[in-house]
Amino acid sequence: MSFRSKIFLVLALVGLAPLLVLGWLSFSLNRAELEKTVGGSQAAMAEEAARGAERTLARAIESLRLSVAILPVFELSQDERSAALLIPYRQLEFVGAVALIGRDGSLFGKVDAAAATSNPDGIGTGADHVGANLAIDQFPTDLIVNRGVLLDVARFVQGDARPLDATKEITADLLERTARHQGVTLKKGDTVFIRTGYGPLFKSNPKVYADPNASPGPSVGGAKFLIDHGARVVGDDTLTFEMRPPVVTSPKFQVFPVHMLLIADSGIYIIENLNLEELAEAKAYEFVVVVPPLKVLGGTGSALRAFALVPRDD
Repeated sequence: MSFRSKIFLVLALVGLAPLLVLGWLSFSLNRAELEKTVGGSQAAMAEEAARGAERTLARAIESLRLSVAILPVFELSQDERSAALLIPYRQLEFVGAVALIGRDGSLFGKVDAAAATSNPDGIGTGADHVGANLAIDQFPTDLIVNRGVLLDVARFVQGDARPLDATKEITADLLERTARHQGVTLKKGDTVFIRTGYGPLFKSNPKVYADPNASPGPSVGGAKFLIDHGARVVGDDTLTFEMRPPVVTSPKFQVFPVHMLLIADSGIYIIENLNLEELAEAKAYEFVVVVPPLKVLGGTGSALRAFALVPRDD
């Protein structure tokens, strides 16, 4: 099988083949016809946007090429390939880089947000490479394999596997009591996951899972608890790592206050859409966690397949 055939097979397996075909059709559009429709300047802008999309797609394909080279994709059975790669039918995590969000015109480390985002190719890809260190391709290597801690807040509150109420705020006190109940101690540098119990709703009730007006999550106080305990990566099993809607009005109006506090102010990575059910069922509250984001140049985040290494019971 040729390399091109292998890549297209992987693209098909992960559900990206339609995107590739659509991209090819888009880039094949005759520029003269485009100019007739929208004018010369708009056509030039559209062409530049298309080139940027083409470069992004090329980087994605390169990441897939590396995956094919590293993973024994073609030694797996069809069912095994589906289990590993059939992204559209599985819950896919997302890790946000520390360039994902800013505060008052600055990214983490007081990096000028306008300068860092001046080039549409990605964060830090401008002439002076401002903010390049904040992009997802600079994800710290010491965090790829790290000590992981699960705080099963849902089980602590509910007494069973049921999810938290949609309006439940996860405060610092609740996180502290959950940790004490589980007998775990958070350490500086940890990757900390919070289970709300919302994970299964990704498939069973996506409308509730994605409801923009109701979802449990950490409060600003809960975020400060994680910062004070030295967490470097945090994550949970919801669409947004904070309550929805992500708005507070006191002491001042803020949108995504938890994201700004963790990312823009503290340089902490956030992972969303985690599937924490097996860890919770096994009561595996401390483990080795592997977080391997795609090395997307200038990216503000990446799709992710994080996993935990937990000893089996004999």
